[in-house]
Amino acid sequence: MKKNKNDLNIEKNQWRRWLRIDELIRNWNYPSAKVIAEEYEVCKRTIERDIEFLKTELSAPIEYDKAKKGYYYSDKNYRLSFVSMKEKEFFALMIAEKALEQYKNTPFYNRLSEMFERINLMLSSNISVKTTWISDRFTFLEMPNTVIQEEIWDAVVEAIDTSKEISIIYQKVRGEPGGRVIQPYHIINNAGQLYLVAYCLKSKDLRVFVLSRVLEVKKTDQSFQIPDDFEIHNFIEKRFGNQPSNEEWNIRIRFDKAIAQLISERIWFENQCLKKEKAESVVLEFKTRSLLEIERWVLSWGQYAEVLEPQILKDKVVEELKNAVRHYEKEI
Repeated sequence: MKKNKNDLNIEKNQWRRWLRIDELIRNWNYPSAKVIAEEYEVCKRTIERDIEFLKTELSAPIEYDKAKKGYYYSDKNYRLSFVSMKEKEFFALMIAEKALEQYKNTPFYNRLSEMFERINLMLSSNISVKTTWISDRFTFLEMPNTVIQEEIWDAVVEAIDTSKEISIIYQKVRGEPGGRVIQPYHIINNAGQLYLVAYCLKSKDLRVFVLSRVLEVKKTDQSFQIPDDFEIHNFIEKRFGNQPSNEEWNIRIRFDKAIAQLISERIWFENQCLKKEKAESVVLEFKTRSLLEIERWVLSWGQYAEVLEPQILKDKVVEELKNAVRHYEKEI
């Protein structure tokens, strides 16, 4: 069986040495590898490896003072921290790390993976959960994520964090890329697609931008403040997707008994209402301002979904199905 990289067999003595090294350095004792080695009755090279590990793997700011012939922290406020948790909490952490596999090729995958590795390294040695079986028994399939340039992601996230306007070059679905200045509010992950909610100074309105279509970002020094009446959950509920309308629609969709159980098991929309019918089918009711996304969603269920209302959505689905059939008329 292949060994999982998270199976960290850290000996208790090694873990205690790390804590002791941290204590001696924080107390400005300028300990040398030789002194620490004598205290623990190990060779000098072992302590040197410990210090190198703390520097490279845990980012401890350890420096060597040639005059005092000992080690010190370049950051006076630094303190080596080890995570203490129960076995069930550790198990949940390992499951979360496995779930991260769904987000490969996204900007935050590598950084979160590194974070999990560091947490694992900093766990105390009293954790006895065997993690190899988690890798063998739990699988999270990758989602169809879009590719976003890391520098684009970093610039947008920084702008959200610092509340600074940014200038972007954005590729529309049709036409040439165009420039605009925006105030980024929030990032939404919807079915693997990352959207940026931002106030556009060009259109003077809130807009939803597909992050993978942002071709260039330039920082500005202009600060902004998110309006007090902006509430992201209300925004998402009203704009399922990125093609909103001013009118709110009452949606009713009947799902065949073949998938009624599947539909009943999940909360698809926050304001949904589910009604069971005598024929074992179910009717899902909810409100939305975006018919385009709902149309795509209904079509994804094929023959098992039937739009009951509104009529405009029913007509759109029928038209789309007719257009699809035309591709196969010669084979029918």
